[in-house]
This record gives sequence, structure tokens and C-alpha cells, in this order.
Amino acid sequence: MMTKTPDAKLPKENSKKGTILRVKRVRSAIRRPQKQKDTLRTLGLSRMNKVRELPDTPSIRGMVNVVAHLVHIENDKK
Repeated sequence: MMTKTPDAKLPKENSKKGTILRVKRVRSAIRRPQKQKDTLRTLGLSRMNKVRELPDTPSIRGMVNVVAHLVHIENDKK
């Protein structure tokens, strides 16, 4: 059984202007609620191991928190 990665939840102090989040999909959406599947699709994470660089905005952070157990947050970039 896999455990949730410790850095999956984003701290609130990461909301600096111009910060980029690297989000990688690491788990499957099979047997997950449709809302989580739609959130992954909205984030652009359609396949396993796909990485997207997304702006660090409250809406993006909210979507990432919904699927925190399916994604991994890589190092933040400026």
C-alpha cells in the first residue's frame, strides 16, 4: 500500500507571485470519483508520469489538493 507523499499538500506560503509548480501524476484514476478524474484532466495530467508546470494560484492549489493522493509536487521553480 502506497502512502501519500509528504509534500503533496501545498503550504500556504508558496503563493508568491510568479512561482511555478511542477505537478506529476503518479497514481491511476481507476476506481476514483468522477470529480477527481475531471480535476486531473483540467490540470492537464491525462497520463501517468506526465509533468505539468502550472502557475501557483489559489485555484490551481485547490485543484492539486483535491487530487493530492494521485500527484506528486516536484521542486518549485521561479
